[in-house]
Amino acid sequence: MQLKRVPSGIPGLDKLIEGGFIEGSTILVSGTTGSGKTTFALQFLWEGVKKGEKCLYISLEEDENSLKDTALQYGWKLDTYIKRNKLKLLYISPSKIMDITKTLNANVTDYLLGIIEKEKDVSRLVIDSIAVLGMYYDSVRAFRKDLFKIGHTLKKKKCTSILISEILEGSEGISRFNVEEFVADGVILLYYSKIAGRSFGSIEVRKMRHTDHRHGLFEMNISKKGIVVDWKSQTILMK
Repeated sequence: MQLKRVPSGIPGLDKLIEGGFIEGSTILVSGTTGSGKTTFALQFLWEGVKKGEKCLYISLEEDENSLKDTALQYGWKLDTYIKRNKLKLLYISPSKIMDITKTLNANVTDYLLGIIEKEKDVSRLVIDSIAVLGMYYDSVRAFRKDLFKIGHTLKKKKCTSILISEILEGSEGISRFNVEEFVADGVILLYYSKIAGRSFGSIEVRKMRHTDHRHGLFEMNISKKGIVVDWKSQTILMK
C-alpha cells in the first residue's frame, strides 16, 4: 500500500524524503539557537493553509504577534487565514502554565491534549517547543511517557505534526532532554555554522520511518521567501 505524503512546504526537502512527510506522522525538528526552527514550522503550516487545510500552532515561547512578525519577514500574511478560520495561533504563557499546574492542579500535557482534541479537522499542527514543556516535569521518564500520549493522540487524528526541540551549544545530543527523538516518527536537525566570517546553514534527516531518506548534511539557506534546501549539494561543514 502506498503511503500518503504531505508536502513539507520547504523547497528541496521533499527530494530527501520521498516526496514529503507521511500523513499523520510526528516529526521532531531540533537545532541550535538561530538555526531556523520557528521559520521551518511556520513554513510547514503556510504550505497547509495555502492548500485549504486547517492548521494549529501552539506556542510556549513566542506570542501571536511575534509569530506574525516572523512570518511577515517572508511575505506570509497569517492574518488572512486566521480570519478564514484556517489557522489558529495559540500562545500559552509561563503564567498560564503555572496556573494549569498549580492553581488548576492539572498536567500541562493533558491540558494541551484537551486543546488538540477540541480542534476539529486540524491536519497540520506545531508545538513550539516541547523543550519548554519538558521543563515542567520532575523526571525525564514522566516527560517521555507524556510525549507518547501526544504522539498517540496526533496519530489518532491523522494530524501531521512538527514538534520543536533544541540542541544546546556544545551538546552531543540531538534534543534538549535526549528523549524527544525516540517518540517521533521522523527527526530533522538544523545546524548553523560560522567559518571564516561566513554563515552557513545545513539540514540533516536523521530519521524518517517508512521512508528511504537521503543521509548526510545538505546545504540550507534562509532566503526572503523562507527556507530552501539544496538537495543536490551535500556538505561536510562542521556542525
